[in-house]
Amino acid sequence: MIRMKGLALVAVATIAMEGSAWAGERPVDAPSGPPPQFEVCHTALPTLGRLGAPNYTTLYVSAVMARGPINDADISQAFAKFLQEKYQASDGAECFPAQTREAAQQALDNSKAAVHSALPSAAIVETGWTYTPPAKVVAATPASYAVCWAHFNARVKYYSSIFDGRVDDARQWVPAFEQFLKTTYQFDGPAQCLPGAAQPDAQKYLNDLIAADRKTRTTDGQPPQIVETGWTYSKAN
Repeated sequence: MIRMKGLALVAVATIAMEGSAWAGERPVDAPSGPPPQFEVCHTALPTLGRLGAPNYTTLYVSAVMARGPINDADISQAFAKFLQEKYQASDGAECFPAQTREAAQQALDNSKAAVHSALPSAAIVETGWTYTPPAKVVAATPASYAVCWAHFNARVKYYSSIFDGRVDDARQWVPAFEQFLKTTYQFDGPAQCLPGAAQPDAQKYLNDLIAADRKTRTTDGQPPQIVETGWTYSKAN
């Protein structure tokens, strides 16, 4: 039993040492060439066995993948993590670059042949795995909302909806809202805008402003007309 297990480990070690040559990795003193375009990963893991065969060995292999600007160590770590999570295989992994897709596929074929030569009972698991770079964490832009209104006229008061306050500022919002009121309602009066509030705060401010204005009265005791225009600022305004 011990001898067979040692043979399996020797086969695995042979694959690891020869894999880079199969995959096109150049010796240190070789002339430099174009950077490798493809990558393959594999691992041979001695296990406790299947159906009582303590020296049963499984070879896990990745798919051939485009290499990209990443090093072998990072890809190997990612493949090892994948094997641990999906197959509970925890003895590590190795990845090698290749100049062509054909060379990468040949590296995998050689790995499988070497394992089967050492242990004909070995299982080959084609995982289909390819490397996916970790998603970049992008800091969220703090939300900022604004609202505009024109309520100096005692008889009729106008309100925008809340809108994205990150687009321009009150120097553009106020004249845009005033022009909208003039064009739409023939109202020619001053407006004002509140910038830089979180969405709930901006909405609450608008609601409170409208509620307060509803309580006002004209000189003859009449309530004002409240006009919620639905207007929001955009570059096209």
